[in-house]
Amino acid sequence: MRHPAVSLFSGAGGMDIGVDGAGFKTQCSIELDPHCVSTLCHNSREKVVWQVDIRVLDAFRVASTLNTAPERLALLYGGPPCQPFSQIGKREGMSDPRSQLAFEMVRFAKALKPAAVMIEQVPKFLDTKFSPKSPLKDVLAEEFLAIGYDLHAMVLDASDYDVPQRRRRAIVACVPCGQAYEFPFKLLLSQPTRVGEVIDNLTPPTRPSQC
Repeated sequence: MRHPAVSLFSGAGGMDIGVDGAGFKTQCSIELDPHCVSTLCHNSREKVVWQVDIRVLDAFRVASTLNTAPERLALLYGGPPCQPFSQIGKREGMSDPRSQLAFEMVRFAKALKPAAVMIEQVPKFLDTKFSPKSPLKDVLAEEFLAIGYDLHAMVLDASDYDVPQRRRRAIVACVPCGQAYEFPFKLLLSQPTRVGEVIDNLTPPTRPSQC
């Protein structure tokens, strides 16, 4: 039996695929963008997909609607908008209203009480100042601590885990206070896996059949 999970800020479902491949079963994906929602629905495989601004949802009613009893959910995960923290674009940080959406993960965790919470972000997220004296990461950690979770954060590179892409991302993992947690060790690869090694054996493309 796979462990139940809920996805916030789901995008087109890339994280959903990875999480489900790791042994979870995403029960619900919540996303606002209509194009992403179309893709999520196309690949839903009986998963519930909601197109809605997450800020208007009552997190406790979400748990009731999904029939997910508190403390029965294995994982709450998501990738809040990265534009405020990205090295590309306006880089407005906390002055961008979207920067506050990371705290929606706390609000839903308080209601759903999952065994763990995972947030994926760009590396700059961990260095962003919430205020002149307080990094955003520390403020977020305080918010999670207030509802019973310890926050762990680290920048990981996908190429260190046999993925054919150099992709550095900040991964935030929150677990119940006092519970041990360690990020996975890098694989001891003689050299990174290359894209050609992965796609070399793909079958040749075929033209779609005519209707």
